[in-house]
Amino acid sequence: MVTVFYYTALILSVMSFVIGFLILIKAGRTLLNKLFAFIVSFLGVWGFGYSKYFQEMNPFEVLFWSRISHLGSILALALIIHFILLLLEVEEKKSIDFFLWMSLLIYSIYF
Repeated sequence: MVTVFYYTALILSVMSFVIGFLILIKAGRTLLNKLFAFIVSFLGVWGFGYSKYFQEMNPFEVLFWSRISHLGSILALALIIHFILLLLEVEEKKSIDFFLWMSLLIYSIYF
C-alpha cells in the first residue's frame, strides 16, 4: 500500500533533480554553481531512496534503498561542507577536504 508520504517524497526528489538540472544548464559555469547543482541532485537521490521506504517490499529491497538513501545524504553533506569552504575562501582547504573525503569513503564502505 502506497501512502501519501511516498508521493510527497517522490515529488520532492523529482523537483530536486529538475532544479539541479536547470542550474547546470542555466548557470553551470562556475564551480559554486556546479557544486550547488550536485548538492540539490544528491538531495534528490536521498529523497528518492527515502520514498521507497513507504512501499511494500521485502527486507532486502528495503536495505538496498536504505543504502541508496544514505549514500545520497552522505554525498550531499560532503558537498555542502565543500561548498561552504569554497564560498568562504578558506585558506587551508586541502587538509579539510582530504579529511572530509576520506571520512566519506570510510562511511560509504561501511554501509
